[in-house]
Amino acid sequence: MYYFKSNQVTVNKSSEELFNILSDFRNLNKITPATIDISNITQSTCSLYINKLAEVELTISEKIPFSLISIQAKNNHVPFLLQCFIEKEDDKSKVKLEINIELNMITKMIVENPLKDLLNQLSKKISNL
Repeated sequence: MYYFKSNQVTVNKSSEELFNILSDFRNLNKITPATIDISNITQSTCSLYINKLAEVELTISEKIPFSLISIQAKNNHVPFLLQCFIEKEDDKSKVKLEINIELNMITKMIVENPLKDLLNQLSKKISNL
């Protein structure tokens, strides 16, 4: 299992408001890059098409109000868990993303930089909400 983390960012929203936005997949289009298409969206499930090549089905597996959202891949060849950690800071929030993924060493070397870049892109878009 490998762990990749985004930079921590500050968001001009309360932890409650940010949690409510991020824990609803119907808001994903606000933070995903243009290379990712979203379909079959419900509040807690969706399908992502990455660069029109790979499909990943996601589901929200855990929510701890105002502090944690965990997202898992369903029926995927590569098991992973994406976690969004939210910290309250006065009337703002701090957010950090972390992905835990099962990879062999060769695949890790191939996907490490793109995964880190994706996490940082997501966190940057979250900071602009």
